[in-house]
Formats: sequence, C-alpha cells, structure tokens
Amino acid sequence: DMSCYRWGDTAEDIEWTDEMTARFSAKYAELFRFYLELAEEGVLDTVVFWGLQDGVSWLNGFPRKHKNYPLLIGRDFEVKPAFYDTIGLVK
Repeated sequence: DMSCYRWGDTAEDIEWTDEMTARFSAKYAELFRFYLELAEEGVLDTVVFWGLQDGVSWLNGFPRKHKNYPLLIGRDFEVKPAFYDTIGLVK
C-alpha cells in the first residue's frame, strides 16, 4: 500500500486529482518493475496488499486521521489506471 501523504505531512484530507493519479500510476509501475527484477533474480515471489480497496486500507487514520488512497482499487471499487499500468508490465 502506497500512502498519498509524505512522512510527517500534517495536511488535512486531500482531494484526489488527475495529477496525483498520474504520479501514483508512475510510482506503482516503477515499484513493480523493480519487483519483477527481484522476481527474475529469484529473490521475490509474492507481493501482498493489505486491503482490497482504499476504503478499508490500514493507512486510513495512520499515522494521521485522514483518508488515504493507497491501493489499486478506489473506495467505490473503481479500478485505478495504476492497476492497468502495473499488470501491463507482465508479459
């Protein structure tokens, strides 16, 4: 799960924007490219998400009492572009 807040950020709840969607997708793709490299080296065989959609993520309220957007599926079960960018890495 990838928080939309920076460590130590004390901002109030943020509204999700198109710019954030693009950055989120790029970061998830970057992370999963790295994970695929580790898998090819035999170092990694599983990636676990701690929730199905944003509304049930453990990052809501941790470490701040704000709503978070950390997963590939949003609160209304909409699949985020990052989901397709990530699975598109697998050949």
